[in-house]
Amino acid sequence: MILIEWGCLCFRNSSSSASLSATHSFVAFTQALVSYESDQISDALALWKQTEKLCSASKNDSAEDKLEQKVLLADAKICSTFLQLLQSADFGGLLKGSWALRQAWKLYQSTYEDLLKQIEQSFRHGELSKTEVAILRHNLPHPFQGDGPAGGYTASERDLVLSHSRPLFMRLFQIMGLVCYGFGCFHLLLSLLPGHLLKWLKFLGFEGDMHVGMRALTYCMNSPDSKSLLARMTLIWFHTVIQTYYAIDEDQMQEGIDSAGVLLEGLDNPLRASPLVQFFDCRLMRYKGNFDGAIQSYTSSLESSTYVKEINVLLHHEIGILRFQLQEWNSSIDHLLKCFHEGRWGKILYAYLIGLCYGVMKDVAKAQEFITQVPGLNVMKGAPLEMFLTDRATLLTKDHLSNPSICSLLAMEIIYFLNCPQLLLEPLSRSMMAGLEAVTNPTFIPLRYFIQGRLHEDLKETKDAIQCYREAIRMGDQLCTSKNGFVSCGEHVPAFASYELAVLLCKSKLTFDEGKEFFAKSGDGYKACHFRNRLHVKIHLAKKAFGES
Repeated sequence: MILIEWGCLCFRNSSSSASLSATHSFVAFTQALVSYESDQISDALALWKQTEKLCSASKNDSAEDKLEQKVLLADAKICSTFLQLLQSADFGGLLKGSWALRQAWKLYQSTYEDLLKQIEQSFRHGELSKTEVAILRHNLPHPFQGDGPAGGYTASERDLVLSHSRPLFMRLFQIMGLVCYGFGCFHLLLSLLPGHLLKWLKFLGFEGDMHVGMRALTYCMNSPDSKSLLARMTLIWFHTVIQTYYAIDEDQMQEGIDSAGVLLEGLDNPLRASPLVQFFDCRLMRYKGNFDGAIQSYTSSLESSTYVKEINVLLHHEIGILRFQLQEWNSSIDHLLKCFHEGRWGKILYAYLIGLCYGVMKDVAKAQEFITQVPGLNVMKGAPLEMFLTDRATLLTKDHLSNPSICSLLAMEIIYFLNCPQLLLEPLSRSMMAGLEAVTNPTFIPLRYFIQGRLHEDLKETKDAIQCYREAIRMGDQLCTSKNGFVSCGEHVPAFASYELAVLLCKSKLTFDEGKEFFAKSGDGYKACHFRNRLHVKIHLAKKAFGES
């Protein structure tokens, strides 16, 4: 997205240079993901195919150029596969895509090994100094650290080497950064898959280690490669979106916030004004409880933005969701309607959120108007969020929508699954807690207890949180075994309550074993619950954090 904000360069000679063609392709790839236009997807695919041909056709290049072309070929295979899956995600496409991803993985691995051999050979021939080799090998992700000359270096020695910028050293440093970017993204994204899938991937020759991925991206970020900025933004995304969602305690949450803050501070001043960077800045404000500051910053970006429409929609989305979380329903509707009418993504989500806003405000006709649209807006039939929203909307009746307390409860539920920062000011949390007492419909009692547990946890009232989670599980299990049709989409409540309870119990040695039992119950006891893969990832990462396999 930063590439789009800068604007496309004039790639007049991209058809004759593999490196330039890859850059052109990546810009087109990013535009295609943002716009989701079929013609832009097709154009990006054609460009990546051109890049693949250029990488495969080169014969008279240097050893370093050939290494770079192997990495670009791997990049091309990954991006082409992703775009093809956007166009058609049938079984044949998935099978073909898996094979292409395996090829890319092997290319990254072999390039790593060839590059390390090249570094060691250049050292033996006197083309690289001992300090240059140490810099090239410093902080490389295990197990690709090589067997070359050992030894460290001082900051002054590093500065001296970088200031002289010997061509071979800088070229190898750039290629190592390039391969670390692809290798790091691969590891990071695969590590977020459920544990049972990771076992199969390992059997097929893939791996997914979060720490290896982060270390590889950090290496790329500090290298002279053109993707160093992308590596930094990927790490910021990971810390602000992924690590904060899967954190099991305040320490892990704070670690992600602090790491993202340091990375943002390292950006040049012109980039700090970018709407995308401000998006992450505002997200950090939200995690710190500075909601007014976040809204003010988002609004300022929106008023001054001269960028593509999709970025304006993103800003409206953030303001609308934040207002929704703060239960400022009228203001939220204004921004969510903009997203609903102008955005290409997520219309099903915006219809559901707008319907709940109107329900809380007692405008039942408007609530029904938007909620009844939800099933027809489900264009990604297998997507977890779309499936959840469709089930919820299908089973919501006029009586449910005419009850503001139920609509408010459902609003808090969807905020939990949208990965919104949970930290709210205490008066608002207390007000929400009091409002939930008005929910007396038996169908929604388990959900009420679950949300109350979350609020108690945010207020540091651990005993009350544990009690609420236990009630959510007990009553949720009872309803899920009944013949009430509405409860067919309610199994996620006791499932996620079991997970949250397990995390709290495992923090104490006295209840650690019971916590392990609830992890097992959460993962194995609810086969039909929504967001099951997401739940399995949370369980997998939480158990690792507690020292369990």
